[in-house]
Amino acid sequence: MTSKDWARRMVIEGYLEERKEIKDKAKARAEELKFIFEISLAVGVPFSKAQENIINLEKEIKNFDERRV
Repeated sequence: MTSKDWARRMVIEGYLEERKEIKDKAKARAEELKFIFEISLAVGVPFSKAQENIINLEKEIKNFDERRV
């Protein structure tokens, strides 16, 4: 294998790894949205309102964590 072939292979592997990370993040986000949707159905709150409440909670948790450090 030449150095050019090796470099090409490394670029391709890097690209594939990056795509896998993006796919994993998208899958995790889809699971979060599914959870929010199920909660909104269970408590009778509109999906957008439930999503907004969870986003606000995430911000509060982040702010709390930053203040602790």
